[in-house]
Amino acid sequence: MTTASRSTRVSLILASATIALTLTTIAVGSDMVAQLQKSLHQTVKFSPDNRTSPLATPRVRVGANDGRIETVIPGSENNGWANFVSPIGRAGAVFGSRSSDNPTAGDSGTYGSGNFVIHDSNKNAWAGYDEIRVENGAGGASGREINPISQKPLVPNDPVNMYAPGQVTALTLSSGRPDVQLSEPISAYLNLQANGADADKGINIGYNAVRVKDGQADAINLYRQHAIQQWPDIDTRGSRIRFDTTNGAESMGLVFNDGAINFQEATPLTLFTISRQIVASAKPIKFPSYNRASLPSAAAVGMGATVYIADDPKRRGLASSDGETWRFMDGTVVSR
Repeated sequence: MTTASRSTRVSLILASATIALTLTTIAVGSDMVAQLQKSLHQTVKFSPDNRTSPLATPRVRVGANDGRIETVIPGSENNGWANFVSPIGRAGAVFGSRSSDNPTAGDSGTYGSGNFVIHDSNKNAWAGYDEIRVENGAGGASGREINPISQKPLVPNDPVNMYAPGQVTALTLSSGRPDVQLSEPISAYLNLQANGADADKGINIGYNAVRVKDGQADAINLYRQHAIQQWPDIDTRGSRIRFDTTNGAESMGLVFNDGAINFQEATPLTLFTISRQIVASAKPIKFPSYNRASLPSAAAVGMGATVYIADDPKRRGLASSDGETWRFMDGTVVSR
C-alpha cells in the first residue's frame, strides 16, 4: 500500500470517528433526546428482584410504577415480574408472580395475573382485581378470585332495582345491551358442570359474606314467578320452589330452626310449628269439609285422618277414620 493510500485510509477512519463522535455529542446534548431518555427511564424499568430471591430474574415495570399498588395491597406490585400501570394510575395489570421464594410474613399465596383499576388519585383503594390464586410454594392453583374493593357507603339493591346510583356489585351477568341492536338471547347466565372432576359444593355463601338486616341475610334474591327448579330428566321439570308473592306484607316464610320448622308471616309472626315434640298452630286450624255422601274411603285415607262433616243433622263436627269407617268424636259411625 502506498503512502498516499495509507494516508487516505487513516483520514477516512478519523473522519468516520469524528462524524460518529459528533453525532453522539449532538444526541446526548439535545434537550429533546434528554427528555425522551428521561421519559423512557420513568416508563420502562428493568428491576432486579433481590428482595424475594437472589436468583430472581429482572422484572419489567411499565408506566408510573411508584408503589401505588403496593401501598394498597402489599405484595402485589413488588411480586409481579411484569407490571403495567398507566401514568395517572387508572388501570393496569400485574403478571408472572411467584410464591416459591417469597418470604413475606403472612403471605398465603400469589397469583399468575391480576388486573386492577386504582379507585382514585389518593390511592385509597383498587376498584377491583381478578386473580388466579396459587398456594404458597408455587403449588396447585387454588382458584380464581374476582374482588371489587369499595370504600363507598353501602347502597342496598334488590331484583327490581339492580342499577340504583351508588351500588357496587362483585359480578353482573347480563343478557344483551340496551345500546346494541338485535342482541340475541343467551341459553343461561351461568353453567356449573363437571368436566371429569368432582366439585364438593355447587355454591357456597360464605360465613358473614352477606350483611344481616332485621335478623336475616338475603343470600339469594328472586323476583316473583322465579323458582328454584329441579330436573329429573332431560327437558322435564320436576320439583320446584317458586315465589309468587305480589304483596310483601301478606307474604309467608319458611324458617328452619334447631329441631323445628316454622311457618311465619312477614311481620314475622310464627303461625305454625312442626317440631320433634309437637305440632303447634298460633291460629285456628281448618279441616277439610265434606258432606256425608262425598266422604272419601276411610280405609284409603288411613287411620287418624280427620275431616269436618258439613251436613250432620246433629252438628257434631269432626269425624276421624278408624281405618275402616268414619266416626264422630263420640264414637258413633257417620251414616251415609
